[in-house]
Amino acid sequence: MRLISLLTSSRAYEFSADAIRLSVLATPSVGTLLQSSFRFQQAGTGFLPATFGPSTVTSPPSTFFQDGILQDPGGREVYLRELYFEQRRVVISVAGPSSLLEEAWTQVCEALRPMTAPDGGPILGVPTDQLEFSEVTVDMDFPPEELFAPGLGTAARSAIKGTSRLAKTTLVPAIHMIVARDSDEYPGDRPDLSIGPRRLWTLSLRAGTSPAERRYYSAAPLDSDTHLRYLGNVERALARTRKRGHTAEAGGRRGTAP
Repeated sequence: MRLISLLTSSRAYEFSADAIRLSVLATPSVGTLLQSSFRFQQAGTGFLPATFGPSTVTSPPSTFFQDGILQDPGGREVYLRELYFEQRRVVISVAGPSSLLEEAWTQVCEALRPMTAPDGGPILGVPTDQLEFSEVTVDMDFPPEELFAPGLGTAARSAIKGTSRLAKTTLVPAIHMIVARDSDEYPGDRPDLSIGPRRLWTLSLRAGTSPAERRYYSAAPLDSDTHLRYLGNVERALARTRKRGHTAEAGGRRGTAP
């Protein structure tokens, strides 16, 4: 496996009720402070797109900042994709590894530390949990068809036989997965609307590439390091399945030899 691009690392800091003071975060003074600290190109308030959970309309509204710059400990500038303040969640996304998210969070907290609510309390409490998400592009050593379970690709090819006019075709499956309890009700074709798009697992051919390139896009609710280890495990598991298939095929040929 070869990493081509670490597209996004994102983290949600989850909070208890009333631990995020949106009434202060939505004020112009806070907006000016954060825009100057991180050079955000866009900022505003209102209904935010779903991230780690469904979005809700609140009053005071959620606050967002986008397209900023994070200065890492080594002085390098990193693209800060977004900083969202929701009713019980703060979301930070960077174009880099997950290790930068803690630095971003520390800098946000330091910038906001002098600000207080009218009652004298902090405008950000202490997070109770954190959730991870990352997106990567990788080259992997298997054709897309191997994402099918053994036998499923053969069944699919049999079903579509004669329906394609192409001289040579390749089946290009994509994996979309959620984690649920056996008793959970399945949310249907748009689970992102009920659990949030950054709780989904995706593995597919990278858009804009051909099957022959074997370049894949993967999104997972994992930090970037764990994500790459998971993809390495996927590649090794498929290699073992391929090897068993070749061994069985060779054994079959020997068994039918005259």
